[in-house]
Amino acid sequence: MIHVFIIIFQFKPCLLYGRFKQKYICWAGKMIDTAQQKKLVMGLAAATFIGMPAIAWLIAGWTDVSMYERLRAGGPLLLQLAVGVVAGGCIGMLAQWLVERDFMQEATSRYQDMFGALRLEQGERIFLSLSAGVGEEILFRGAVQPLLGIWPTAIMFIALHGYLNIRSWRISVYGGVMTVMIALLGYLAEWMGIWSAVAAHTVIDLFLLQQMETRRVTFRELD
Repeated sequence: MIHVFIIIFQFKPCLLYGRFKQKYICWAGKMIDTAQQKKLVMGLAAATFIGMPAIAWLIAGWTDVSMYERLRAGGPLLLQLAVGVVAGGCIGMLAQWLVERDFMQEATSRYQDMFGALRLEQGERIFLSLSAGVGEEILFRGAVQPLLGIWPTAIMFIALHGYLNIRSWRISVYGGVMTVMIALLGYLAEWMGIWSAVAAHTVIDLFLLQQMETRRVTFRELD
């Protein structure tokens, strides 16, 4: 979700050159520049798109219902996608409203700086969002949720994204709200089918990435 943030969360800023002008980050003990950062992020997105469904398929192999059956379950595909788009838009707007509150600025500015520094093109934002939506939902809602249940899976999902952080109550507030939203995606997957959750997740990430790009352009014009 913003959740594409899991791709960036391991990065440790090394040198900052002002707002949205971060040139280098530390990765695996090495400093890499913006172009290399973008390649790394896109590579991780591709790995998410391919690797997480593969893991889900392996997990489902130990259960009574195959992943193929789970992907085919639910209502008509177009209806699933339509409901997912609407749900994702609503959740995305709620998440954006939350991160724009004054008390959240200190906690979210770091992530906005990181994504702003990447200067993602529209196609890249779509690919990142689609990779997270497909990969993470098939794994968590398709394979993990049938084993653990909706709420434990939602809590695990948010915790792995780093949003339940004992060092930052602001991030934890966001994480608490998003846990409820992710649980709603779990119910959506149960009621409508997995593709409704995939569509919702993709729209949420795309909406938030687009909002960050809008903020980056606005700040650049102000500078």
